[in-house]
Amino acid sequence: RYLFSGYATQTRPFAKVSAGGIETARYDGDSQSFRIQIGNEEYLEIGKSGESVFLESGLFDILGTLKKALEENDGETIASQIDQLKEAEDHLSNEIADVGAKAARIEAKETILADLNLQLTERISQIEDGDYAAMIVELKGKELAYEAALASSARLSELSLLDYLR
Repeated sequence: RYLFSGYATQTRPFAKVSAGGIETARYDGDSQSFRIQIGNEEYLEIGKSGESVFLESGLFDILGTLKKALEENDGETIASQIDQLKEAEDHLSNEIADVGAKAARIEAKETILADLNLQLTERISQIEDGDYAAMIVELKGKELAYEAALASSARLSELSLLDYLR
């Protein structure tokens, strides 16, 4: 499986090509990236195509031109390509930061889901393994309290204003 081929994971993402004596790369992968569901209606793009990571910044063209300029000892071209290489580095740094932010988001979701799973497991255990005798006694006590409250309110509703004044 190739990492930067998008959905075409069996396809080599880049092929080496030459154009005007400069070696560069052609993208042969797919431009779509992977998405996973991380919530009810929440999706996260987890993969990047090589096209968006490397070709948008022109990295391969820059490196090819820089290689030719070094071979020909062309100082002016070398200087301009180094400036462009710094811009491509910034682009790659942004892509790496984006991946890091997504990884942190996935880890946070994993933690939330693990905590929720633990709570649900504990609740199921309480229900399944509970002391039935104690639960019945507690329920009967609540039932008696409820019935007493109903009887008391029924007696109060029977009283008239004269009964209150006595």
